[in-house]
Amino acid sequence: SAGKRPTPSPVVIQVIAEPASEAVAPASMVSADGLITPELVAELAHSAKLVPLIHPGDAPPEPGYVPSKAL
Repeated sequence: SAGKRPTPSPVVIQVIAEPASEAVAPASMVSADGLITPELVAELAHSAKLVPLIHPGDAPPEPGYVPSKAL
């Protein structure tokens, strides 16, 4: 039917941004393939699985990890 959005396909978009980047700001170049506006990022975020990036130094040890005796 007219005006109906197509079913989304599985796509991975990796965006590293501060929470404050939800405000209106200039578009950003992504892999030299084109521009993604803040508005489009906000729209995609509504249906995206958001996974925060955690610095490895702040992360807990992996389950089952045993450091070598040399450490």
